Amino acid sequence: MVNGEEPTETPEATLTTPQPNYTTTATQQTTPNIPIITKEERIGAVSGFSIKSVHLKNEHQKTVKEVVIDPNSLPKESFTKEAFEQSWEQYISDLLAKGERIQASILKIANLELDGTVINLQVASNAAKIDVLEMESKLLGYLHKALRNYDISLQLSVNEEISKKILVTPEEKYNKLLEENPLLQDFRTAFGLQLKA
Repeated sequence: MVNGEEPTETPEATLTTPQPNYTTTATQQTTPNIPIITKEERIGAVSGFSIKSVHLKNEHQKTVKEVVIDPNSLPKESFTKEAFEQSWEQYISDLLAKGERIQASILKIANLELDGTVINLQVASNAAKIDVLEMESKLLGYLHKALRNYDISLQLSVNEEISKKILVTPEEKYNKLLEENPLLQDFRTAFGLQLKA
């Protein structure tokens, strides 16, 4: 009792949970298309979760024969060096189109020599060699189909001299361009151009 007033009860918030509706309503029942298997059809069937099914799967894998392709039956047509180089460049173009620039550049700067059906490929580093080994099956598969010769093989080696061919400084790049076009020196002197370091 405060100030002579009678205490009034304040309504407390009560939480009520909705009661489930137990009334039945008439709804359309749709029956799914569940196949009915008779007892006669179940005879000999094995559950996928039983031990017997594991044994049956193992037996099946043993009896399934792998398709073995006779390497002597695959085509071994002769091809020219020009056709090989064209297929090689096409494969590099395909890599670039797929966005695989690192693999394309490795194949572009590598020393390539064709000895019969053996491709001798010299790459600049062990990392490049690993990259080529990873794409070897795709590369050879492409060349086999393009040249219709399944005797083609790849021989890889690392040659550190190749990495020296990569131009790094502006002066190295300028000298390389100067070798290709000697008029570049006249252009440079006529306009007083200097190389940036």
